[in-house]
Amino acid sequence: MTEILSVQSPVENKGDKKLRFLFAIFVIVLLAIFLWGLFWIFTASGESPIGLGWFLFSFAAGLSMIVLPCTLPLVFVIVPLSMGKGYVKGFSVALAFGLGVAMTLSVYGILAAILGKAIFSLGGAGGSIELVKGIFYVLAGLFSILFALSELGLIKFRLPSYMGAAPAFIQNRKDILKAFMLGLFLGNIGVGCPHPATPIILGQIAITGDIFYGWLLFFVHALGRVIPLLLLAVFGILGVNATKGLLKHKDSIARATAWAMVFVGAFLFTLGAFSHDWWVASGQHTLLEQITQEQYFTSILSERLQVSAPHKHGLEEIEGKTGPGGLPLWLGNWIFVFLMVIPLWWYLWQERKRLDTFAESDRPLKLVLFRQRRWVILLLTILLGLIFIYLLPQKFLSQAGEKDEHEKLMISNSGSVSLHTDPTFIEVGVPVKLLFSLRDEKGKPLQGLQISHERLLHVIIISEDFQVFAHIHTEDLGLITQEMIRDAVLPIGFTFPKTGRYLVLINYLHQDHEGKEQFILDVGDRGQSVISKDLSRVKLFGDEAFRYTVSLDTGTEPLQVNKKIILKYNIEKDGLPVKDLQPYLGGAMHLTIVDVGFTTPMHIHGEIHDPATGMVIHEFSGSERFGPDIEAQVVFPYPGIYQIFGEFKHEGKVVVTSFMVEVGKGENQEIPMKMPHSH
Repeated sequence: MTEILSVQSPVENKGDKKLRFLFAIFVIVLLAIFLWGLFWIFTASGESPIGLGWFLFSFAAGLSMIVLPCTLPLVFVIVPLSMGKGYVKGFSVALAFGLGVAMTLSVYGILAAILGKAIFSLGGAGGSIELVKGIFYVLAGLFSILFALSELGLIKFRLPSYMGAAPAFIQNRKDILKAFMLGLFLGNIGVGCPHPATPIILGQIAITGDIFYGWLLFFVHALGRVIPLLLLAVFGILGVNATKGLLKHKDSIARATAWAMVFVGAFLFTLGAFSHDWWVASGQHTLLEQITQEQYFTSILSERLQVSAPHKHGLEEIEGKTGPGGLPLWLGNWIFVFLMVIPLWWYLWQERKRLDTFAESDRPLKLVLFRQRRWVILLLTILLGLIFIYLLPQKFLSQAGEKDEHEKLMISNSGSVSLHTDPTFIEVGVPVKLLFSLRDEKGKPLQGLQISHERLLHVIIISEDFQVFAHIHTEDLGLITQEMIRDAVLPIGFTFPKTGRYLVLINYLHQDHEGKEQFILDVGDRGQSVISKDLSRVKLFGDEAFRYTVSLDTGTEPLQVNKKIILKYNIEKDGLPVKDLQPYLGGAMHLTIVDVGFTTPMHIHGEIHDPATGMVIHEFSGSERFGPDIEAQVVFPYPGIYQIFGEFKHEGKVVVTSFMVEVGKGENQEIPMKMPHSH
């Protein structure tokens, strides 16, 4: 018998080594997925349709949940469950537990879809979207605060968590089934995690109202949450217990994260109760932008999710705004501070009660420590109130006021412009008259308007998905009348072809000073905006009779902010270079450049390099001809995604081109408020 065992032992060892090798490969694969997901969610840009983009975002966000205290406790369940059972069974147990967690979490996707469908049936889509987002932010905030208070021992109620034991009907099952049922039992841990992606994902599900989509999207998110757990479980199966270091400092980590979650929960609750406008008015948004250069990352996120997010935050955007319940935005600052400091004083009150439980000899020292903590909490309360109720809001008002004043100066020294629409409510397919009223500093009709590029007023209209572009003028309606000049009210006619948000950009000339202004118009019930990333540099434009091949060369170096970029256009027709291009509105080419969110629109003009003289020609008469190459110079003020609309004229027809570029952050970046009109 001994001889038989001695013969079989090497075979068993060889099998163990093979399984160990396979598990090591599996660890590498899981680790690669985990690192890829973290890299993708913060840096990478996706070119997929919005449907797949949401699934990738949901999955990657799930991977990042492992660092939060409301998901981390599952590590101390799955690792002990899977260790000591051998490779195959140990992994099966871990997989069963993870599947149970994922299935329970996916139910919340179904609930989100049902809730969204119910809310959307009550009213317009625009208000419902904000309402759904607000509800999930409030719920996430409440769960976070409750979790934090329970971790700090201030309340006895505890959210579902692993307490070292499970119901008897689970304990009595076999290992794999027991692990699966335990995963189902604990799967809703982390639903209230203060991760920004959670309300975004649930909000997206609610907007669609699709139950199957909701289940699948959140199931994919749950799989992302489970993969790091499986990774640590496999480490444990291989004999590398990754939880030892965490267990050693488990209590300290729990207390620190609990206090951090008090802040996060207070923020999420206030954000949901008082809306995004409160965040802007509170000054926290501006501070965060300055510290993190948020616009850069917001542009990346908007691009990856393929939705546009307007990002203009000035006094005009929040003036007169209130929270969803009609509450003033300033009240949100008090609520936010109140939610943060109450747990501090609650904790101090509990400490005071504990003084009576100590022996007489220990009380003097404990009383000194208590008084020190009381002073610390008092000073912290004053500091939080000073920062979030007074300093940050005042800083926002000051900076926003300076920005608005700066933008007014950039428009011109002539005064202001207002826009009125007739009819007031704009519908798709219904002709609309846009009335631009120009006023001087005294509020009187602006006199002394001049012709600029062959027109009195240039109006450019762009949809937020970049699919609609129009360059129109008052002259398109007919002759400019003396009444228009006297009243300085210039009309434009346009029919909006689709619902959504539009940028309306105007340019005019007054006493040799260029004026410009921009407006935002919502047409119909604004829904989800879809922007497809397309960085191709050769495209076809025009109609069947006039089809042009246009290429755009931006150089070999990556585009960066605050650097002069040369845009080089080459225009061909039927495979031949077009050398008889005509001037369009006095220029070789008109270009309008818009970033995602309409933050800094720019209008520039093309130029021609005369090969004979080497001179650069900016302006043209109607009889001149040129081509096929046109250049333009631009300096991008912000990193992010930009759409470049170009207009050239050939054989009496105006052809509109459209290219997308991606601009990275440069060295020593200084972000200007606005870009002036340039050539």
